[in-house]
Amino acid sequence: MKKADFIICEEFKESRRLLSHYQIKKELIPLNEHNEKESSQEIFGKIRDGNSAALISDCGTPLFSDPGTLLVQMCIGAGIDVIPIPGANSLMSALVGSGFILDKFYYAGWLSPKSDLRKN
Repeated sequence: MKKADFIICEEFKESRRLLSHYQIKKELIPLNEHNEKESSQEIFGKIRDGNSAALISDCGTPLFSDPGTLLVQMCIGAGIDVIPIPGANSLMSALVGSGFILDKFYYAGWLSPKSDLRKN
């Protein structure tokens, strides 16, 4: 987050608390359920112009039941790299970086290492 030109946050209060803990002072741009369409366009313009951004959420993994999917899809569509930072498990990072809409994601477990079971 220290290397980003600006930070995209869900809400100022929680984000400022996190950034203060790590002594990071950056421009914060809110992206939440109230302004997602308008803010995504504005933020995308800044990123397209060469600025780097970090996206954080109030809790959990950004984009998984949190705003930001539209912005990530715009960036991926424009060929702009989206680099998720792994957290508690790698599956969430892969999903977030995919650009898929995650509100209908279903995880049914890992495939078996045994070929016959995997095919069934």
